[in-house]
Amino acid sequence: MTHILLFVTISAYGEWTRAREADDFDGFAPTLREVFDLQKEIYSVSKPDMELYDAAIDSYDPKMRADRISDIFDEVKKELTPLIKDIAAKVTSKP
Repeated sequence: MTHILLFVTISAYGEWTRAREADDFDGFAPTLREVFDLQKEIYSVSKPDMELYDAAIDSYDPKMRADRISDIFDEVKKELTPLIKDIAAKVTSKP
């Protein structure tokens, strides 16, 4: 199955470059869906005891989990939101 994913991913890259040049995401969407579906199938078979998103994360960052990523982004959002508002206020207040 990973060989199929490899072939589809390589083909998808060529399709993506053509779609990007033509500004045709809709034309690329079915190929992207195929890549996602194959990846989901691989994760469900290779890591059946894990939630799908956790299995995907684990492939790139072992032992990291979706709930931890959510906590990290919540903390980043808490800190960045006031900073962004301050910057925006300063930018809009300058002539």
